[in-house]
Amino acid sequence: MKDDGCELEMFRHEKYRWTRLVRFSADCPRCGSNIELQPGKPDQQYPLVGRCVESPHAHVYSFDRMTLKGAYLGPPIISATAAK
Repeated sequence: MKDDGCELEMFRHEKYRWTRLVRFSADCPRCGSNIELQPGKPDQQYPLVGRCVESPHAHVYSFDRMTLKGAYLGPPIISATAAK
């Protein structure tokens, strides 16, 4: 079974164990498109990153599944006023 953007999570607590399939997604703050978890390699050092479906190599984000937060990892962004 393969589903892009999904993670298989396994938990154990005392004598109980469970497995669940989780899909993480977000709106891209750069363009408003959808962000999905994808492999980080070869262009990122993290094993999993959030990639924008419209611009997967430019709009790239780290992801911490415990805090559900991340930071921008893509190329430096030059503002329109700085480019003039």
